[in-house]
Amino acid sequence: MAAPSRAHLVLGLKVVVLAVSCVLVYRTIMSLGPAQVWAQAQGAHQGWLVAAVAAILARYLFWHMKWRNMLARHGPVEAGLVWHMIMANSFVNLVTPSAKIAGGFLRAMVLKLRYDWSFPSAYGQVIADQLTHLLAKMILLGSLLLWSTYALPQLMPRATAAILGCCLLLIALPWLAWRAVLRRQLEKLSPHSAWRRRLSAYSRKVTENGEDAVEELFKPLLQGGSNRQVWSNDLLLSALSFGVFCYSNGLVLHSLGVEVSWPTVALVVLLGYLAGTMMGIMGGIGVTELFLMKLYASCGIPEEAAAAAALLHRGLFYAYLLLVGSFSFLVVGKKV
Repeated sequence: MAAPSRAHLVLGLKVVVLAVSCVLVYRTIMSLGPAQVWAQAQGAHQGWLVAAVAAILARYLFWHMKWRNMLARHGPVEAGLVWHMIMANSFVNLVTPSAKIAGGFLRAMVLKLRYDWSFPSAYGQVIADQLTHLLAKMILLGSLLLWSTYALPQLMPRATAAILGCCLLLIALPWLAWRAVLRRQLEKLSPHSAWRRRLSAYSRKVTENGEDAVEELFKPLLQGGSNRQVWSNDLLLSALSFGVFCYSNGLVLHSLGVEVSWPTVALVVLLGYLAGTMMGIMGGIGVTELFLMKLYASCGIPEEAAAAAALLHRGLFYAYLLLVGSFSFLVVGKKV
């Protein structure tokens, strides 16, 4: 019998984390009293919940604007199809245990089939989108961690927040310099160097026919767009996309009568979703809810309201992705 692969072990571990997190969420709700949590949720102002859903929509509109502009550097694309690719991507990542990989492959395949782009070029556009999203979140989180050292010291030790915040900003802010260095190093890499072999192995793994297409795969990330475009489009619109998503969480809290500053909500949401992405599967279900509940409570929000807010917003988010994302998934299938 063959030994389980590393990928299977990681997936198995994440399934265990998912199960444990769901049990802990259940125990948290039971300890608070389901009736009290339900009463909090029932008392939410419906108008503010509608505004929260509108903010979720705005999150994807900013993302759509950003990725459409990035794709246009390579060739003309249909704005409507870009929207449906993004929503189908999010839907697939939610319903599959793929750690956000399946949705990326879906987007690349649509670009390849619809516009006859090579698969490495198409998947390179996905990598560029995902990496710039990550960098923008790092800038947001790093800034908020530094802010928390004096405004929210109860969330974590000041020294820890300061060190983490500085590290994130020192990695993400000099991205233009980093990508210039990486581009030059990629050009200089010997075909026999260890780094080139690793990159080639990754390239063969993600391309359809196992070809070595390192340059094509990383060109959108390392060469796509001017410096001004990278800052004003790739990073700024990514930051706005997640910033308005954090605001959506704040609107749910407001609907429950809990007033919390945007930086506080944004820091909690960034940490909660980071934990969900790193430790969870299928959109971080279970893990994200647990972290949001605990982090909100640590910021002084009553535990019943913290649990109700976390579950309400995640419920709205899941409903939006399942309805809009599934429709886009069907549209994308017909388009290609």
